[in-house]
Amino acid sequence: PKKIMINHFPDVADSLHVKGVQLGYGSSSILEVKENFPSLLVGASVHSYTEAKMKERLKADFLILGHIFETPSHPNIPPIGISTLKKVKETVSIPVIAIGGVTVKTLPMLLKAEVDGVAIRSTVWKAKHIEKVLAMLHEKGDDMYV
Repeated sequence: PKKIMINHFPDVADSLHVKGVQLGYGSSSILEVKENFPSLLVGASVHSYTEAKMKERLKADFLILGHIFETPSHPNIPPIGISTLKKVKETVSIPVIAIGGVTVKTLPMLLKAEVDGVAIRSTVWKAKHIEKVLAMLHEKGDDMYV
C-alpha cells in the first residue's frame, strides 16, 4: 500500500494506510488535509504552469499534471502537451506525475521530459492483457511511479 495514492478522499487513504492522497478541484485544501492526516503525502491535480506554481506554494508534496496527450477521458479538451510539462519540471521542486494519454508509445517522451511518474487509466482498462501492459510500462519507466 505504500505506493498507492487515493483520489480525493484523505480519510479513506488514512484508514487504508496508503502513501497519500491526490486532491482535485472539489477536494479539501492541502493545508486542511496535512493538518488532519499528517502521515499522508498530499498531491494536487493541476492543468497549467500557473496552477503548478500555486499548488507548490500551498505545500503540495507532488503534482499530477495533465492531461499531457489526447485522452478518451477528456475528448473535447486540448492536451497541455510536453512543453508545459517541461516548463513545470524546470521550475518546481516537487515531483511531477504526468497523466492523460500515457501509453507504451508516449512514455519515452515523458521520460525524456524527466517526469517523476505517470498515472494511467485508459491504457490499462482497455488492455486485453493488463499484466503485459503494466510490465512494459514498468520496464520502460524503470523506477518511476507507475
